[in-house]
Amino acid sequence: MTELKRSILLIISVLLSSVYLTGRTLPVVPEENNETDSLRQLISLIPDKDDTIKVNLLLELSETYYDRNVLDTAQQYAGEAASLSRNIGYDHGIIESLYRHGLILNRCGYYKEGIDTVKKMIAISDSLQLVRDV
Repeated sequence: MTELKRSILLIISVLLSSVYLTGRTLPVVPEENNETDSLRQLISLIPDKDDTIKVNLLLELSETYYDRNVLDTAQQYAGEAASLSRNIGYDHGIIESLYRHGLILNRCGYYKEGIDTVKKMIAISDSLQLVRDV
């Protein structure tokens, strides 16, 4: 296991254990705001053509909803990004979608599934010789 993988897994385990041990959840922030409205408007302006810009906007929406603890919507956008990424062969989008999904699973309390998903993301990244900024 490379040093990067160990570092990532250590960070994840520390985050998971702190949430598990404290039992604290994050507050829910209102679902809609100017940022999410702007991102959705940008997606609607993209022609029917599926491309990496659309994937990245979907991932940004997923992250925004995740930050607001609106996890079902965050998962919806991460799933759309994953599906589109597979359709167009966008490896970075696939990897980022898996990462988002792992974080969401973790926050929902599915710790093992979250870690397994992040491990899958790392394996795919390694096989493609890609590195994710941590």
